[in-house]
Amino acid sequence: MSQHRLTQEDVIELVHELDVKLLHLQFSDILGGMKHVGIPAQHVESIFEDGVLFDGSSIEGFMRIEESDMCLRPDPATFSLLPWMADDYKEARLICDVTTPEGQPFSGDPRGFLKRMIAQAAASGLEMMAGPEAEFFLFERGADGQPTTKTHDRAGYFDLAPIDKGETARRQMVTALEAMGCAVDRYPLSESNSFILTEAFLPFLEAGQWDAVFLCNPNNPTGQAVPPALLEEILALCRRKGIRLFVDECFLDLTDGGRDLSLKGRLADHPELFLLKAFTKSYGMAGLRLGYCLSGDSDLLRAMGRTVQPWNVSLPAQAAGVAALGETAFLERTRAVIHEERAWLRRELEALGLWVCPSQAN
Repeated sequence: MSQHRLTQEDVIELVHELDVKLLHLQFSDILGGMKHVGIPAQHVESIFEDGVLFDGSSIEGFMRIEESDMCLRPDPATFSLLPWMADDYKEARLICDVTTPEGQPFSGDPRGFLKRMIAQAAASGLEMMAGPEAEFFLFERGADGQPTTKTHDRAGYFDLAPIDKGETARRQMVTALEAMGCAVDRYPLSESNSFILTEAFLPFLEAGQWDAVFLCNPNNPTGQAVPPALLEEILALCRRKGIRLFVDECFLDLTDGGRDLSLKGRLADHPELFLLKAFTKSYGMAGLRLGYCLSGDSDLLRAMGRTVQPWNVSLPAQAAGVAALGETAFLERTRAVIHEERAWLRRELEALGLWVCPSQAN
């Protein structure tokens, strides 16, 4: 997608050029629920000029009935065609700011509030980054075609088919996101070298234009660790190109070589590096979620600290984490058991005529 930010004039021209029939003016209520107003695209000029009035008293967390008039002001930079609509009746969306009829920002508009927080951070010399995290379940439909409370499958994180039946849904999501200009590139690993990340990744990384790169070390699902020398080259390349490098080290404590493979020692010199860690994986905390991040970018950490949700760690998870910190010998014993059992499992599977991908983790 072009880096050019669309202007009001650009959008008006695109609406006429693409023969867009309907504009969805989107905004959210105070709980984050998506709302919209559909307006015939022939009124695009007046939408930008005058905004669109609506009754704010009917929206969760907005205004009382006696002061209910609100106005939607579309942001032209958010214009995008909706790719799932019919070609002969094109529709597009514009994300809006909510204002008073006089044009003053409405204090209860979540988007406006986020803008104000970003501006405050910028005034302090900080760059604040925010984005949505979509989590959901897939449910089966009943005989009447309506959703039931029966989940689509019993899969967990990173499971494959046939246990995971959500592949088709994810493929459709990716297709829709790419059509909306949200691109995600993947770098495929090869069975020919046992799915190890090699130096062939470097020219791929050099040629692309990305804001962030995500790596798992060890790789999921093979458990292959990224060679340390290659990690150093990737780190240097990301620094030179201004790319945020996110490395998931959640399983590193269970990997042969363990902490010697971590990039923690490079954090002070590389503010672009961001490490993801987890007690949950290393200490087998079933049913609990307890993770943390490491970064040498103090401005980024302060910005994250100001936006973290209250009570984001449960009391049981907090107690388990404190207890885990005192189990200094646990990880050594666990790695030894994994090393022994992995070798036994590989021998037995190969005795059955199966090829087993080499692994350094569990």
